[in-house]
Amino acid sequence: MKNLFCRLDFWAFVVSMLALLGNLYTYFAHNRRLRKQEAEINELTLRKMKREEDYLNKAQLQISIVKVTKCSSGSIGTLKVQNIGQATAYNVSINEKRGSYYGGSFPNIFGEDIPPTCYIEKRISWAWDSPNELIIQITWQQNDGNHQQDKILKLD
Repeated sequence: MKNLFCRLDFWAFVVSMLALLGNLYTYFAHNRRLRKQEAEINELTLRKMKREEDYLNKAQLQISIVKVTKCSSGSIGTLKVQNIGQATAYNVSINEKRGSYYGGSFPNIFGEDIPPTCYIEKRISWAWDSPNELIIQITWQQNDGNHQQDKILKLD
């Protein structure tokens, strides 16, 4: 009988050791997975913070023609350049692209600074026989360097 209890104790010990090893494996595997997920979450959080910082340090220029008045020789309007971004646009220059505009006066915009939510307005005129679209080039500087973009304005 004593021999039987020794065998049962031995098998109980083996089963408990196997259970302990299984629990240790599960713990470390789960812990490794949690650390991996935590690293991914940290990386995503850092990317989101970087995007938000980029957004806050970015100027975004919008350009349009407003207050259009028809006259006998063509049309007169106001060229409005607005900074809808979160940073100041420095040294803003606006030029018509060569060959895109005929018969009128294009405003001289060079070296202007436009703070966030602010705008500048300049008078613009065009003749009746001008093309329907005006292609312009906007260049400016901001904290992360120089920027340039082409815009198409509708002349109505």
